[in-house]
Amino acid sequence: CRAVYRVSFNGNLAVSAAADGGVLGPISLALTINNEELGNALATVTPAVIATDFFSASVATFIEVPCDCCISVSVKNVSESNSSIDVRNANLIIERKERQYV
Repeated sequence: CRAVYRVSFNGNLAVSAAADGGVLGPISLALTINNEELGNALATVTPAVIATDFFSASVATFIEVPCDCCISVSVKNVSESNSSIDVRNANLIIERKERQYV
């Protein structure tokens, strides 16, 4: 017995200028379950010129949750440069998939 959910995240990302001088490099976010990154739900953007410019990122995946159980879903900064990032207009949407009987 499992419930299936579609989990999606979208938002605008930028390197935080206050944290490290706005060092440019790829910015990566991942959906996580119980703080473990999901390899199939990773979004990466690469700023080109100005550190505080925002870029749109989006990820989605399906997650199975056993009946009578619970999990913690979150979005985590997994950038290799460990730069602080700013996230604006963030949306985390969780939709339960309808059961299909065969």
